Amino acid sequence: MSGGAKLRLSAAQIELLLRAVGAQLDARGEHAELFLVGGAAIALAYDGRRLTADVDAVFEPKAIVLDVAREVAQEQEHVAENWLNDGVKGFLPGEDPDARLLLDIPGLTVKTASVEYLLALKVYASRVDRDCCTRTRSAQRALRDIQRLRGK
Repeated sequence: MSGGAKLRLSAAQIELLLRAVGAQLDARGEHAELFLVGGAAIALAYDGRRLTADVDAVFEPKAIVLDVAREVAQEQEHVAENWLNDGVKGFLPGEDPDARLLLDIPGLTVKTASVEYLLALKVYASRVDRDCCTRTRSAQRALRDIQRLRGK
C-alpha cells in the first residue's frame, strides 16, 4: 500500500486488480486459477454495490500469485499488500460444482462461489461472539441475504 487509509474495494476495483495480476502472470509465462468466496465473490457475481476490505480466495500456484498480488498492490494507491489472501482455505467444504466462471484472461482464470456455497460458508463461519446473535438467527440472516442476491 502506498500510504494512507486502506481502501474498501468495489467490484470494479477488484476486477482491475485481478486483471493486473493476470497480465503480470502472463508476462512471466504463468497461468493461475482462483476461486473467490466471501465479499469479493458477492460483489463480483451477485451484488456490484458491495464493498470488501480484501479478496478471499484459494489459488494455484500459491507462491507466485501472492508475489504478483503484492507487486500489484505496491503499484496501486491505498491497496493493502495482503488484498488477496487464502486465509479462507481452512473453511472450504470442498469443490463447488456450481462455481461461476467470472474471468478467463491470459494468465488468469477466476471462478466465484455459487450462492449455495456462499450460504454454506456463511452459516459455517457464524460465531456468537462475532455476530452478536445465535447461530440460528445468523443463518436466517444469511438466508435472507442470499435470497435477496438471487432476486427472490
